[in-house]
Amino acid sequence: MIERPIKNLEDKVKCQEVKIKNLTVVKNILIEDCHKYQQEIKRLKEELKC
Repeated sequence: MIERPIKNLEDKVKCQEVKIKNLTVVKNILIEDCHKYQQEIKRLKEELKC
């Protein structure tokens, strides 16, 4: 009888782990985009100085 709740918890943990991995991937993509935009802003500021 105790196995079923444990199995449910294990399934929930696995689901949460997958969500965390997906969010981590999204976070890394957003960080990359942020760096690209920062570089573009820096480049444009340099252009404006000329």
